[in-house]
Amino acid sequence: MANINLDWQLPPQSEIPAEFVAAIKACKPTVNGKYAAQLLWQRGMQ
Repeated sequence: MANINLDWQLPPQSEIPAEFVAAIKACKPTVNGKYAAQLLWQRGMQ
């Protein structure tokens, strides 16, 4: 099998506003909200 070199393209880390994280937590209080907020923020849902 040939060796395939995959390079991940990660978006730069940006500061997510606390208000945005709080809004995610308000929608789903059983989760931390930090990772969901980061994912949504990076996908342009701001």
